Amino acid sequence: MDDNGDIVDTPERRPPRRPRVKKPEHELKAYRDRLTHGTTNKPEFEYELLTMFARNETSAPYAMPGLCFIFYIASMFWASFSEATIWIGLVIIAKVVMLDQCRRLLAMPRADVNVGEWRRHFFRVELLNGIALAGFALIGISKGLEFSPETKFSSPVFIFATLMVVLALRMTFASTLTNVFLAGTVPMTVAVAGRLFLLADPFYIALGAMAVGIHVFFLYLTQGLYSTALSMVEYRAEKGRPDRGTRRSFRHLGRSALARRSGQQSQIALSRDDEPRT
Repeated sequence: MDDNGDIVDTPERRPPRRPRVKKPEHELKAYRDRLTHGTTNKPEFEYELLTMFARNETSAPYAMPGLCFIFYIASMFWASFSEATIWIGLVIIAKVVMLDQCRRLLAMPRADVNVGEWRRHFFRVELLNGIALAGFALIGISKGLEFSPETKFSSPVFIFATLMVVLALRMTFASTLTNVFLAGTVPMTVAVAGRLFLLADPFYIALGAMAVGIHVFFLYLTQGLYSTALSMVEYRAEKGRPDRGTRRSFRHLGRSALARRSGQQSQIALSRDDEPRT
């Protein structure tokens, strides 16, 4: 007799599936909005960050052009007049385009603003501005051998100092949009570091490496300011919206007020009915 004949194959029991938990309706709506606008945060928060950037740009429209005019005058010591004039003309044109787009965003209704498209649009416009600013590190590079040793030493140092000023200024204006900050500062950092590295001197090589390190440091500061601005926007949104307990209290108070009003009206009606009997 075969012992295997008494063994009956039984199907393996699968563990019961967990019931699917339905997400609340507001979470699904927020997820759909993020997919539509192409953002990681809520579109309402991203819109607030966009408008903060636009207001920063329009609140001080002459800050960057005035600073670039100072750089334009200083560049006359090592660059030709035509090169410096072309550079400042490109910077002013790029700045005018940015201001025009910021005013256009602020004038549009909230429902017509696609946050993802406007973020990419500001990135492109700021990249144009960054390329124009990067030209400052390249003007006069073809005539470097015609100047005195003092001028050869002072011009790279002044360009390095200009980079730090531009980084600080763009961090102040574009801290709510990190990608816009990168678009406006990476081209100039690359141009300044490249010019310093081309001099093939240990001092200038160290200065170029310092320029890259300073850019990374300002990027770290920009991310911190971005996190602070996002937390402020979220706190302001949560503060303006009552929680569930508050909404329940409001509903309870409304029902109590309605019950008291109906009770008062019934008492008035009963008193009117009792007046003829007396």
